[in-house]
Amino acid sequence: MMDTIQVGEYSIDAEISRKPGSKLNIVIAHGGNNNMNHSLIQKLFDAFVDKYSVLRFNFSFVNEGRIAMGNVGKSEAELTACIKYIGTDNVVLIGKSYGGYVSTLLAGRDDLGIKKVIALGYPLHKPDKPNEVRFELTHIHLESAMLPVEFIVGDSDHVWDVEKAPPILAKYKLNVIENADHSFKPVRPGSTVDENEDKAVGIAKRIVSEVDNELTE
Repeated sequence: MMDTIQVGEYSIDAEISRKPGSKLNIVIAHGGNNNMNHSLIQKLFDAFVDKYSVLRFNFSFVNEGRIAMGNVGKSEAELTACIKYIGTDNVVLIGKSYGGYVSTLLAGRDDLGIKKVIALGYPLHKPDKPNEVRFELTHIHLESAMLPVEFIVGDSDHVWDVEKAPPILAKYKLNVIENADHSFKPVRPGSTVDENEDKAVGIAKRIVSEVDNELTE
């Protein structure tokens, strides 16, 4: 169901599928160069609607222009509004790139019922400069506490070099997809972007299943 969610004096577009009796509420946030109709976001949405209540949405910068993406506080408020809209019971956030970063900012919010954040293609360092960590997107919230966050990254991601980047987030679990760049596109023969996206979705499904099982125990 397509809907709009009010955020202060404006609204954002969203699609929500509510599942009666759902144990989890899943919110999916897209990256800075796309929107909620991106193929990976669509696959993630479709992967969970049969069992859980799921919401995907467009950050307001989709309509305002990419330059507006720098307003992290605004994006954080929009994601918070989406969580409250779907329900703050047993929430799992799944975010790609910028959407993953914003999701991690909420990972410690007990009032939002967040059980897990899955960040795909997290922007750890400047493009192709693994020793220049992106502190304009602060990682202090992750470094100062062990938050319920797990990462999925391609082995050839230009903003998270899995071999050369400083291990500032080494205490967190990192799931690496072989032959995949930041967008999970292959960098050499042997796989397709569709196959790599399916692998990322498969890992996300495994993580969500683990959260589900933890709630049952």
